Amino acid sequence: MQKWPLRSALVIVVLLACWEVVLRMRGYHQLPLFVADERFEYITAPGQVLEADGVRFITNEVGMRCGPIGAKKKKRVLVIGDSVINGGLSSTQDSLATSIAERTSGAQVLNCSAPSWGPDNAAAFLDAHGLFEADLLIAVFSSHDAFDRMTFEPIVGHDPAYPDHRPFLALETYLDKLLFSPAANAPLGNPIFNEGWKRLVEKANSAGIPLIVVLHPETPEVEQRRYDLRGQQVLDSLHAWGVPVVRNAGYDAWTARCRLGTRDTQATATTADQRRRSAHPELFYHRIERRLTDLSAMLRQLPISEFIASDLPVIDVRSPGEFSRGHIPGANSLPLFTDEERAVVGTLYKQQGRDVAVLEGLRIVGPKLATIVEQARALAPDGRIRVHCWRGGERSGSVAWLLDKSGFAEVLTLKGGYKAFRKHVQTEMVLPVDLRVLGGYTGTGKTETLGHLRELGQQVIDLEALAHHKGSSFGAIGELPQPTTEHFENLLWSALRSLDTAEPIWVEDESMMIGRAKIHDDFFAQMRAANLFFAEMPLEERAARLVVDYGKYPKEELAEALTRIGKRLGPQHCKTALEALAVDDLLTVAILTLTYYDKAYLHGTMKRDASKISRLPAAASDLRGLAERLIAHDGQP
Repeated sequence: MQKWPLRSALVIVVLLACWEVVLRMRGYHQLPLFVADERFEYITAPGQVLEADGVRFITNEVGMRCGPIGAKKKKRVLVIGDSVINGGLSSTQDSLATSIAERTSGAQVLNCSAPSWGPDNAAAFLDAHGLFEADLLIAVFSSHDAFDRMTFEPIVGHDPAYPDHRPFLALETYLDKLLFSPAANAPLGNPIFNEGWKRLVEKANSAGIPLIVVLHPETPEVEQRRYDLRGQQVLDSLHAWGVPVVRNAGYDAWTARCRLGTRDTQATATTADQRRRSAHPELFYHRIERRLTDLSAMLRQLPISEFIASDLPVIDVRSPGEFSRGHIPGANSLPLFTDEERAVVGTLYKQQGRDVAVLEGLRIVGPKLATIVEQARALAPDGRIRVHCWRGGERSGSVAWLLDKSGFAEVLTLKGGYKAFRKHVQTEMVLPVDLRVLGGYTGTGKTETLGHLRELGQQVIDLEALAHHKGSSFGAIGELPQPTTEHFENLLWSALRSLDTAEPIWVEDESMMIGRAKIHDDFFAQMRAANLFFAEMPLEERAARLVVDYGKYPKEELAEALTRIGKRLGPQHCKTALEALAVDDLLTVAILTLTYYDKAYLHGTMKRDASKISRLPAAASDLRGLAERLIAHDGQP
């Protein structure tokens, strides 16, 4: 009888040993390890290659769950998020959403994730490591991440779910897996919104790349088929920041998971593969992958330098009002919404929420889709085109997707949209330009002389032609409506871009305002600092030129222009000029107005450095000769 305890113990030891061997054969002695980090709490340890229970688990040199980063050879997507995108030992490497997206999109897809990470962990990781030259950033989080923030409590090596070393026995891992229950999410009502959301948006904006957020639902949200208050706050914040969101992704998959998690689980999940799906449904991955494929137009975004270097036709899908305020020179307006429609959608969003506004937007745009494709084909018969909107977000991405699905061979979008273009214009205006300024009193024929300079091979920018204004009270007569100051800057940028700014460029001397269009401060400062070539022409010749230039316009328009400068002319001179105009004595009108304009121009010239002013005689009958003398002067006073 005394031998039974010994034999029982021996049997138990043998059984445990056999069980240990079986578990080791299935990889239970190989756990994904974690490392603590004082900047972003923790991450999976770098350089792991594990096989456990048929699941392959790989981390690269910085702890990402993907292959090595390496040198950038193609478009790169950075996906950053929590356990849903990480998968852990519930999903083998090839079944990850990021692995599927990499195989189908042709881009390199980096998976930077860890269990229970929130947007603040992700932002802190990007602070430490940068964006890895990504062309697109995708953040995958859930509603509870609205308020669940980093605590830096020690969990690596303390919590069985975050080991920092492998256990001696595989049995230890197995028992931990059976017995350990993960902590619950942070309670609803934590008043401090996770600042990581805003930091991710700022990082994407500063890098000029699009950000897409995938907000995956939790079990209660699946059951109710709507986001809770936390999720709605995240959605509202992202919408205010202009960030596109993949919403409701995985409802069906998560419903399936809930079913498998009930009493049916034991009956149906008999294989290791089924158990993995019940713990982490691959349907969810496929849903995300399909959404990423739908957003594949984002992968063809170009930075502003590459976008403007292309010679493909450009369509601007902003509203007509946005287009009229300013646009990329040469772009064609192909708006998704009219100004009125845009106002309706915006009002609905403010009053009834995003869902109602989106549905109305779809109702408005739906009937236009075929027309948009037809007009785009008319502009780009070869099927290669550029598209942009304000920020390079949903509008251009949607049209790019539409054109791509309609068979266009190449659709390029602009990172950061028109906003990035404007930033580029402002930057370019600061760059030094080798200017030569042609001056002279009103009526000297400066614009005509610039034309002769151009014919003689000189680089010229006609600022008055860009502004649709001749620069005086009479300057709008006979001209097209003026561009806004914003678009005038765009036109000036375009003119400069077509020239060699290291070589002399001739411009006419102007005040800062040409009608209602204002010359950019930095460019105007360069004009004022440049050498001025003052063409001196007798008053009588200048007055005769003005009679020829303006005598063809209606007297009513000329009278209005005189009235506008009446106070500066003086009451008596203004009255005399109007009386002369009434009897067609245009020469008297011209002489009286020149008396005022000569004084005003002289006042401006006296503010310049006298050592940089050269005076050259000019005759109305020989402006080409004046141009030749200017060239001979070689830009030196």
